[in-house]
Amino acid sequence: MKILSSITFLLMVFIGFSQTLPEDFEASIITSDFTDFDGGVATVLPNPQSSGINTSATVGQIVRNGGLTWGGSKYTLAGNLDFSTMTNITMKVYTAAPIGTTIKFKLEGGVGSAEVDALTTVTGAWEEITWNFSGTANTFNTIVLMFDFGNVGDGTATSTFLFDDIEQSASPLTQIDLPVTFESATVDYTMTDFGDNMSTLLVDPTLPTNMVMQVVKPLSAPTWAGTTIGTSLGFVNAIPFTATETEMSVRVWSPDAGIPVRLKVEDHTDPAISVETEALTTVAGQWETLVFDFANEASGTAAINFANTYNKASIFFNFGTDGATAGSKTYYFDDLIFSAPPPSGDLVITAEVCGNTGGSEVRMTGPIWNWDPTTGPIAVDNMDGTYTFTLSPAPTTDMEYLLILDGVQEDMVAAGTASGDWSCTPITDNFSYANRQWLMTDPLSLSGLVYGQCSPCSAPPSGDLVITAEVCGNTGGSEVRMTGPIWNWDPTTGPIAVDNMDGTYTFTLSPAPTTDMEYLLILDGVQEDLIQDMVDGGQLCTRNRLLLICK
Repeated sequence: MKILSSITFLLMVFIGFSQTLPEDFEASIITSDFTDFDGGVATVLPNPQSSGINTSATVGQIVRNGGLTWGGSKYTLAGNLDFSTMTNITMKVYTAAPIGTTIKFKLEGGVGSAEVDALTTVTGAWEEITWNFSGTANTFNTIVLMFDFGNVGDGTATSTFLFDDIEQSASPLTQIDLPVTFESATVDYTMTDFGDNMSTLLVDPTLPTNMVMQVVKPLSAPTWAGTTIGTSLGFVNAIPFTATETEMSVRVWSPDAGIPVRLKVEDHTDPAISVETEALTTVAGQWETLVFDFANEASGTAAINFANTYNKASIFFNFGTDGATAGSKTYYFDDLIFSAPPPSGDLVITAEVCGNTGGSEVRMTGPIWNWDPTTGPIAVDNMDGTYTFTLSPAPTTDMEYLLILDGVQEDMVAAGTASGDWSCTPITDNFSYANRQWLMTDPLSLSGLVYGQCSPCSAPPSGDLVITAEVCGNTGGSEVRMTGPIWNWDPTTGPIAVDNMDGTYTFTLSPAPTTDMEYLLILDGVQEDLIQDMVDGGQLCTRNRLLLICK
């Protein structure tokens, strides 16, 4: 606990608002120093959760109850914060709110404001959270705290937040620079969004071993909403444009093909010095590499000047269309590099397992692995029924191969014989072997392969399956059930038909089965005997089931 001299105490009384950072709430700031707003109420009180990393005597508390989604409280420092070297602000936080609760740390008091969001990573325990303010002007002296930003508080434990030990520190991360891959643990990948865009660093949804930046362009986004790749300081080094080297490339994922993606570069000290250019996406729901040539500037924007310094970049998805028109959209980008991308050295093959949504093991086998079913590479499970192999580097000769699903090697001879389609197995005698093949002249990225067959997976049936059966001589009042392998041939567990009271009975299977369905009918506990029906000269409905219980 800090012990204040009488002189310090008198200064606090007559000057007021003398607090600065670091702040530990032991003496220099009291409840009345806070200004509450829109449903947030701040208090300085004895630490009610003295445990873990914070056993200090006194802490701050903000309770949110009603008001608005941005309710909180703020207090003013004696002087402006200086971010020239101490770029981080850290604060200890305790909350019972769920993991992933947003805490907005905002600075005011100068021209405009600066704000950074962070998410909680624990619940029911103290943790230290960091906000990076790299590039922020040294003109702010007011700290604004907004806990559970975006939601309205209800005054309960999950709307109660303790905080302590607000400090400035130097960032342990290095400033971003080209190429931007999002894979380094030592680089500061803070993005600067504008126009209501929201960016988040996360695992690639299509490849769990890769990190990417997600950008959400919401309904409220204007036509120019975008994301600066880094802080306002831009890159460590200037982009080395020359008269013969004017290209940059970015890997992007877009839900729509044919939308413009704009890339802008500028001098981080002078936004009037900039160049903008565009490229169109060509596929939907897939990664692709877009190349941006700054020698071909976007209409109405400045041409490149090789005497200028360009050390900051911003990306704009679906530039020129606002969120209200396009709808809220989610995009991803990765691998921003100077110059066009070199040819990939990896072979990437994605295969689909029909009817599978993930959880299986898919291997590859072939002559490279001596056809051993246990030593070939294992694909990455994309958890959507597709599995991706990455062979790094790509084979240096043509590659013959087959797939193995949960230990079972695909039988492409049987598949080709049944379907007459041998298109995906060019290495075959159409009798004893049928193997897939990748040629050196083929692309380094293959998709559309399907385990066990050359044709695509058939679409699952949509809607409901409705079957109506008739009981001859019956006008209603009976119970008609269905049985079959789906119900383990149990005569008591299959679905019961609706009695139409005219001798017909209707089953509705919702949704429809995804495979062929074998079944029999049960009338008032008696299962139909279609063998006897055939002996007696009945129709062959056991081969192609007719929906009548009639002879």
